[in-house]
Amino acid sequence: MAEPPDPDELPNLNVEFPRLSNDSASSSAVPMSEVLEYLEGEAAPETPSEADLQFLRTARVEDADYWIWRFKESDGAECYVTVSRGADGGTTIGYEENYDGLTPEQFMLGEYHGLI
Repeated sequence: MAEPPDPDELPNLNVEFPRLSNDSASSSAVPMSEVLEYLEGEAAPETPSEADLQFLRTARVEDADYWIWRFKESDGAECYVTVSRGADGGTTIGYEENYDGLTPEQFMLGEYHGLI
């Protein structure tokens, strides 16, 4: 496992990750219904619908698989929603406003290392 990046340097990193063989939202390790249920609790009071989520890509980040979507809150803030599956098969859903203007790749790297 690579050493975590410096959180202050994350927005300046040029990061690339290979895509999963099935690079689609339908290959997500967690069904969209569960992602939306998670967002209902986390993004309230403005819960996005499936139509609000723009699927961006999949990625292999070190030993984890990632799926990432973007959406905008009513105030225009850009947010990312991620699904990750670790080497042990466990899954996690994440959601966060993109405060630092990170690329999807920078965001996934930061999330993988617990910086986000």
